[in-house]
Amino acid sequence: PANGSRGDCPSWLSVNETCQPGCEDGLVAGGPARCEENASALSLQPPPLCEEATTTTTTTTTTEATTTTNTTTTTTEPTTTTTTAMPAPCDLSNLTAPSVTLAPNASLEYLRPEPLTGSGDCPAEGLPSGSTCRPECVDGYSFNGSLSCELGNLTVESRCELIPMDCQAGLEQRGPSCWNCPGGSFKSEKGPGQCIACPAGSDPNPGWAGGTSSRACICNTTSYADRTASGELRSCVACPNASSVANQVESWNVNDCGCDEGFLREVEDLGQRLIECRLPRPCDVRLWLQLNNLTGAEAFKLQLSFCARYVNNGSDGTMPHLSECRLSCPSGTSPQQQADFFKAVNPTLTCEDGEIISELTATTWCSESSFEIPPLIFLATATLASLVAGCRMEMRQMNFEQQCSKALRLRQYKDAQGGRANIMSMANSKCKVA
Repeated sequence: PANGSRGDCPSWLSVNETCQPGCEDGLVAGGPARCEENASALSLQPPPLCEEATTTTTTTTTTEATTTTNTTTTTTEPTTTTTTAMPAPCDLSNLTAPSVTLAPNASLEYLRPEPLTGSGDCPAEGLPSGSTCRPECVDGYSFNGSLSCELGNLTVESRCELIPMDCQAGLEQRGPSCWNCPGGSFKSEKGPGQCIACPAGSDPNPGWAGGTSSRACICNTTSYADRTASGELRSCVACPNASSVANQVESWNVNDCGCDEGFLREVEDLGQRLIECRLPRPCDVRLWLQLNNLTGAEAFKLQLSFCARYVNNGSDGTMPHLSECRLSCPSGTSPQQQADFFKAVNPTLTCEDGEIISELTATTWCSESSFEIPPLIFLATATLASLVAGCRMEMRQMNFEQQCSKALRLRQYKDAQGGRANIMSMANSKCKVA
């Protein structure tokens, strides 16, 4: 209604239901409104109105008779009675009703009991309009505000807040109780404060709880510890990218950080301090061959052979780390270092972190001598070795037969001395060649 509010009326009212609109101070509602259905539509009857308080005047006539000669006098005095409609109180039995408003940051959580009728200093019969009350909260909480009622509308102005507790070191307050600091945090003093998180890079699950100082904090496997002389953890310094501490024991040095598989350590020249972990560098095969002038169309030049895939068009001329390829010489020739045709040369190129490892040099060329002479030398060496071995076997045989004959003669002499000479036995004795 004009100069009023919804009161306890919801947004929608069913047919034949009633509600009481609210009015501003000094005005009263004309009575409850009822949702009625007529032939054409639904309407509130009577229409809600906010009016000034009415005054009802009752006149009482009093007759006073006075005996006087032939005279009668009648006196009438008015008596006034005033009736004022009182604003509706707030119902505390249903805090989810539309007439209940929550102020900013207000909450109904932890209130006790539900409903609030008779809780704290709130009256059981409801809160009168223009009044406030303070409800009770569950154990460990207190309501730091009030509930206020205005023309049947209840406003919750605050919330139940936790009562601070003096928890011991290593303990923090959670609800109305003290609990151990979770792993990865600590609390060094007694009081209501919360546990402090360990420095960034600490292990969140170190296997302990209730830490009382940063000495209990442990850096994770991707960092190493920076501690004071007393063991307090100042910070966890991150290992270089693509590295970690391999063992389970906390590390205090960057050199304890090991590079991940496939990465190489980059260190300072002095002290060998780890700077970074990087991927291996490829090798520029094309440039290396150009600088050494090893390949070409000439008969004495080496041929690309299996290295062509890294050099020819369509490639960038590089070979991956730990890869290898092999050059070759034309048919009937072999690689030779300068004039040394005795030494065999391996024409393989191996890439190790950007550097090509090979026996080939700028003086390597393809030679017929290195192809023909080494096999002849090998054949001559093998033949000579066979002759030497045969001679040694023959000498061994002769030496054995001489030792055997000597032994038989010594046996004949011993038998003759004992009177048991046996010529036939001697005639049949032979030496078995080993």
